[in-house]
Amino acid sequence: MKHLNLKPGEKILGYARQHPVLVAVPLVFEIGFILLAFFFMTPLFRLGAPGTVVFVLAVIFGAFLSFRSWLLWHSNVFIITDRRIVDIDRRGFFEWVVSEAQFWNIQDIAWNTKGLVQTIFGAGNVVVQTASGFVNLEIRFVKDPARVAQAIKDARDSGLAPAGPPDGDPGEKFSDLDPDSRRALSKYANHLRSKKSFKEFLGDNSEEDRV
Repeated sequence: MKHLNLKPGEKILGYARQHPVLVAVPLVFEIGFILLAFFFMTPLFRLGAPGTVVFVLAVIFGAFLSFRSWLLWHSNVFIITDRRIVDIDRRGFFEWVVSEAQFWNIQDIAWNTKGLVQTIFGAGNVVVQTASGFVNLEIRFVKDPARVAQAIKDARDSGLAPAGPPDGDPGEKFSDLDPDSRRALSKYANHLRSKKSFKEFLGDNSEEDRV
């Protein structure tokens, strides 16, 4: 899959996209635009070259919009591997935003359903909050959000992810700890790294002052 670089031994467990209704609605209007051009094809052709140009441009424009709508929907995907969550967000033909959260750094997984439209279509939003708070992943209007959130929780809690906090292992395997302990240890590791960086910063300034 484009823009997803799997690490050695990493496996994709599943993925989720936004509800198909989000692409179906614009496609109906865009395909309808093409059909409308064919409906007026005969009158347009009677106008000669100008009418023919209008017809061709209308069909090309409708086809372009239809392809763009489908491409953006298909390319925006929430991927669950055995080590992390990857959110691939395509915002145009040449613009991508890729975010990820390692399992050990995930603090909370929540889902919600808002409004009449989401309720009717059984859709909702899934939010993955990290312990650091720098990266929060969200997929909106996804089909069956409770199932998606549970799949992420199961993958995180299964112990398949071998990687722990970057600073190492305090006496026992990180993956053997229960989920609450892993999150607490991750928070503490982040705190220690921040504290260490702050001390180094103060130490560097002190040395410069002495010189």
